Amino acid sequence: MSTRARAFVQCWIDENIGPELYREERHRSREYAARCLMAARERGISTAEIQDEFGNLATHIAGMGDRAGRAQAGFGFSWQA
Repeated sequence: MSTRARAFVQCWIDENIGPELYREERHRSREYAARCLMAARERGISTAEIQDEFGNLATHIAGMGDRAGRAQAGFGFSWQA
């Protein structure tokens, strides 16, 4: 596990992707992943290091939006009795 790669990606996402991730189509996740990988390379973190940690980064980013959308939808039930 690469703590450096994980920390970089998490910080990059926090600083560069806003609420639009949760409203937009999945195809934007590829754009975000490409930008993140380019920024990582500029800081000496290889694409292979990030792939070892996350697999397909675009899929990881898209999954973040999917999970947030499901959480906002509440799965159709209420906690109220």
